[in-house]
Amino acid sequence: MVAMHADLPKLLAAGEQAVFHGSPAAAVEPLEAATGLAREGGLVAEAMAATWLCGVALVALGRYGTAMDLLSPLFDLGPDEPPEQRLFASLAGSTLAGLHRHLGRHEVARELDTGALAMGDPSTQAGSQACFDAVLGLAAGAIALGDPVEAQDRLGGAAGLLPADPTLWWRQRVRLDWVRTQAALLAAASPEARGEAIAHATGAVDGAEKAQAPSHVAESLLCLGIAQSHAERPESVPTLRRAVTLSHALGALPLVWAAASTLSGLLVADEPAAARGWQDLARAAADAIAEDLPEPIRGQWLARREVAALRDH
Repeated sequence: MVAMHADLPKLLAAGEQAVFHGSPAAAVEPLEAATGLAREGGLVAEAMAATWLCGVALVALGRYGTAMDLLSPLFDLGPDEPPEQRLFASLAGSTLAGLHRHLGRHEVARELDTGALAMGDPSTQAGSQACFDAVLGLAAGAIALGDPVEAQDRLGGAAGLLPADPTLWWRQRVRLDWVRTQAALLAAASPEARGEAIAHATGAVDGAEKAQAPSHVAESLLCLGIAQSHAERPESVPTLRRAVTLSHALGALPLVWAAASTLSGLLVADEPAAARGWQDLARAAADAIAEDLPEPIRGQWLARREVAALRDH
């Protein structure tokens, strides 16, 4: 038992390091082992922490169905559970919400983020981080649903939860810049808004690189490439190529799908052969994501306009 408890912190640390500062695929095995050890030892909070981190890794890999199975029981905890358990329930809810947003299921995501926010406790640092995730998710959902007023309100709420020290909470600051980029693109009819989107995305890249967080760098490059493409900047193509290369190396299928499909659209007029290659890569990533999804969500994903269009040459 003593040896088991000694191994648990090492497994948790290795898993967390891989999730945020390495390859998500390398996180799954140690976190599954940590979950098993924690459960055997009756360490509920540690088991929930390992499960949540494993869910984050699975979402990054595009193993959405497996992540749903893992995270849904955490989120289904009742309101009378101890604060530490409510914390991981909140984090699980926000992670599930992000997963459903990636699938285009925005109303489902909104319900999950709302529930996650209700479980959060902003009186503690960890609780504030959980609340941040939920509020930022609601901002991203508002953008997807075309509501810039709510999006700005939620973005202000998320920013208000950040500590004053800019060196703290790197992950939250990078993700805030992602959603600020999306919000600026929602109003991208003006050159000022397009420039603002590029500035936020550039900030995300810088923050992720300083944190040595490759998955966050890849998504930040995707945001930057999209923002550059809206401004018709020629550097959008090499930026998106960097995003695809890094995402592919990490096994981050959702980012591969998004970056490769965007590249295909940008190149289709001038470089049709290259565009078909990126389209094929995006389709392969979308199909791999579909394989891990349960019905009817799999059918909804494959019928989604952006996914179905990958079958058109």
